[in-house]
Amino acid sequence: MFRKPRHRHIHTWVERAGPLLAKGQDVTSRVALANSLVFYCVLFGDSARNGIHCEHDQAPSPSGGRPPLARIMWQGIESAFAHWVETSNERSLEAVGEGLVISERAGVHLLDFLLHAQGAHGAFAADDARSAEAHLEKMSSVMGSRRQMLMANYLYLRAWFALQQGELHRSVSYAREGAELASRAGVPIPEVTTRSGMAHALLELGDTKGRARNR
Repeated sequence: MFRKPRHRHIHTWVERAGPLLAKGQDVTSRVALANSLVFYCVLFGDSARNGIHCEHDQAPSPSGGRPPLARIMWQGIESAFAHWVETSNERSLEAVGEGLVISERAGVHLLDFLLHAQGAHGAFAADDARSAEAHLEKMSSVMGSRRQMLMANYLYLRAWFALQQGELHRSVSYAREGAELASRAGVPIPEVTTRSGMAHALLELGDTKGRARNR
């Protein structure tokens, strides 16, 4: 999905994933599958037009004695769905906070990076520079340097933050580095988003030729 989102068999995968989500016995695996399905729905926009039913409302909502990883992952799903589909930024940020509380109490920090990334998106939407910077700092502290796709995402958010602060040259630098990382990792969506961010910053700088190259 990340490397070839337009793969000719992607719809077959979605069709098979729905029944597995409803019948699977392992809650962590079901939540992971729900996460991928929600990402797919967000990625392709109008799910009905594409013949896809987003399974978010039918997914298992882990709580109580469920495994911590499943509970954390579910909060990530809730946050992403609230932000990108329902445009409920307040609920999105609540889910980020709940996920991070579970993570801290359980000592399970595998998904901290993604929660803080969603938190940064929410902070940008709320025009809360202090919270955005705090999430970005947390992201940098838990991110491995060899995880190129995650690093590209981090640099995109850094570029966005720099742009909001009026640091245009720094924004271009972050976005360019992120786009190069995403290209090397072979993940087109992060590359497109970082190049879009770079084009925006170049436009602010008056570099229309550079903007055209990165549209």
